[in-house]
Amino acid sequence: MKSVKVMVLGVALAVAGLVGVLAFSPSVSAESRECGDNAIIRCGAMGASELKSEYAKNERGLKKIYSYYNIDAADIASSGSAKIGTVHTNGDVIVDGKVVATNAYTVGRSGSLGGSKVDANGWTVYQGADRLKSTLSAYVFFNSDGSFKSAVIKVCGNPVKATHKKVEKPGITIAKTVNGGEHATVPVGQSFTYQIVVTNTGNVALKNAVVTDTAPKEVTPMVASAGTISGQKWTYTIPSLAVKESRSFTITAKYAVYATGTHTNTVCVDTPTIPATNPDACDSATTSTGEKITVCDTNTKQIITIDRSALDESHMTTDQSKCETPVTPPVTPPELPHTGIADVLGGGLGLSGLVGATWYYVASRRSLR
Repeated sequence: MKSVKVMVLGVALAVAGLVGVLAFSPSVSAESRECGDNAIIRCGAMGASELKSEYAKNERGLKKIYSYYNIDAADIASSGSAKIGTVHTNGDVIVDGKVVATNAYTVGRSGSLGGSKVDANGWTVYQGADRLKSTLSAYVFFNSDGSFKSAVIKVCGNPVKATHKKVEKPGITIAKTVNGGEHATVPVGQSFTYQIVVTNTGNVALKNAVVTDTAPKEVTPMVASAGTISGQKWTYTIPSLAVKESRSFTITAKYAVYATGTHTNTVCVDTPTIPATNPDACDSATTSTGEKITVCDTNTKQIITIDRSALDESHMTTDQSKCETPVTPPVTPPELPHTGIADVLGGGLGLSGLVGATWYYVASRRSLR
């Protein structure tokens, strides 16, 4: 009986001891902390705040080792928002279900696990040892372009060196002009041309990019360099577009009748390669109708010819009669003096006297001969 009591007491003490060990153990995760000689951070850093604290302590040349493996203070400072990924036994580094790097291996302090001896800014480490024996969580850091930069294993603080896998970043732009500019004023019935340029600005080839252009109701699309026109709508699907490749298109249109105002024509492109946005990019150009008309400028009282778009209704009107030259009434000559019978006789006598005097003069000259 006594021996049974001793055994029970021993078990109780063992359990109590185990509880005590667990209570004071640094392990706070399902993953076991690595507290051996190979750990760059002894017992690792399971949370971002712990990683920052260990980095600040800088024990055993931590900052210099991290710097050698492309991990700087900015990475540690932002570790709270860093991506948490996993480093796998086959060398893949996976974040959000995607492989961001391959051929991964960790760096440790002990040469007993193999690997190449490296002088990491004055501190000896060993890199390229055998692959991990199990998948482990890690803080994963990226460059500004989204490429893999480096990683730190949580359970031991060991940096991870790996081969970057290109992060696919599809991108596309579209640009539109009309008659070579952003705006054009054109006469009724005269054709004009929209120019459209689609460019792959991402780092992956694009497929099935659908370009759509719907003309405003005032504009009549007539013919396009590719694709189809149905009513006011032009569409074309670009089967493939290589990285940095551009495709250009033209659409010829016209105004069938005069229309007031400015008319915007927008073209858009959408490709299934770029998720979550619809459409992926758009651009616009504007046009207005040009038409020569004859108007009366009521300010100057002149009839002038202008473009209809320049019509200022405050002092211009198409009613040309308001500028007609006023008719000048005929000028009546002044009234001649009235002549009576006496005036007529007087005039007649005067004439008779002149004739008599002339006859007398001629006769007297003859008598002198």
